[in-house]
Amino acid sequence: MTGVRAWTGRIGTFFTAMLLAACGGGGGGGGGGAPLPPPGPPAPVVFEKNRDSSGVPAPILIETGGAAFDGKRVDSPAIVVDPARPDRFLLYYEAADQNNANTIGVATSSSRTFGQTAIRGQVLGLGASGTGLDAAGLEDPTVVLDTRPGMPRYRMWYEGRSGPFGEFARIIASSSNDGVTWNAFQPTVGLEPGTAVSFARVRVEDPVVVRDGDTFKMWFEAVDSVAPNGSDGPGRIGYAESTDGIAWTVMDAQGRTGAAAGPVFGPGGPADFDSVSVRAPTVVIDDEAFGSERFILFYEGATTFGEGDSRIGIAVSENGLDWRRFGTAAIGPSSEVGAFDDQALEHPSAFVDTSIAPTATGRFVVYYGGDSTKGTPTRIGLARGRVSGP
Repeated sequence: MTGVRAWTGRIGTFFTAMLLAACGGGGGGGGGGAPLPPPGPPAPVVFEKNRDSSGVPAPILIETGGAAFDGKRVDSPAIVVDPARPDRFLLYYEAADQNNANTIGVATSSSRTFGQTAIRGQVLGLGASGTGLDAAGLEDPTVVLDTRPGMPRYRMWYEGRSGPFGEFARIIASSSNDGVTWNAFQPTVGLEPGTAVSFARVRVEDPVVVRDGDTFKMWFEAVDSVAPNGSDGPGRIGYAESTDGIAWTVMDAQGRTGAAAGPVFGPGGPADFDSVSVRAPTVVIDDEAFGSERFILFYEGATTFGEGDSRIGIAVSENGLDWRRFGTAAIGPSSEVGAFDDQALEHPSAFVDTSIAPTATGRFVVYYGGDSTKGTPTRIGLARGRVSGP
């Protein structure tokens, strides 16, 4: 997905003009002349990327080619670790065929690098929910393991696209007992753009969900405007909670709920790598690495509209609402000749390996979409991280 989102090219000037007329310009982080935050300290986590035998950063999952559902591109990974399975690593991803139809696939493996896969195939096709809300595409899955008695073992939320140009988005929930066959599709309530989420007049997208006790916690990207080049305007990150995964309440750090709530995380200062937009959040819980700041946010930050220069940033929080940001990217494009990710990094998905000490490489495992200046399609990469110091 080099540059702008793949579906944007299908919308053309008609939809761009329509959204500009409806939303006006603007959007973005501070708004209303609010002062921007000063640059923060360096990111406290350092990463090592997956590399091939010659030492060049290499993807762990690529397109299959031909007429397959993922023949053209793989992107937007969502990792789940299920210790009860021999193929304990399940990587869900957004797939595109040669017609740019976006659906959801899964690859499973006994290895986090997916050198060999036990299962690889499409799990959700166009119109999977039967509601019509995903007839134009399925994007950006997030999946959690639910081990509570009587509950489906796997819970998924994804972005369903509808409309003549795929211009409308709705977050849809589903469940599965085996991670492959999905059912119980239901549109979420409380995340509708412009009404339930007042700071997302265009679209609510890129959800990530974690289960914290009996509460589902979601962070999502909010798009409030369209940029002059037709790509998304500045992204900001919102937060919501649910007890059943269907009905959600948007919240913010000021204690506001519902349509009165605002975003919980926005772009950084003018000198930062995320000065224009923050997008595609993923959150993990780690009770050791940063003390009381148990929520760790990885996100896509950019200094331009679209995804042409995005990098992966990090922030930490005690409550998931108030975030301590860092002024440098945690993972950036590779400089090696032949690297698949030498242009931009996007859509991170992470897990914490609690068997590894916070200061040892591999405590944090991040999957991401990598774009290349050579015009090759987006492919999924892997980086292993550790806390760099006190």
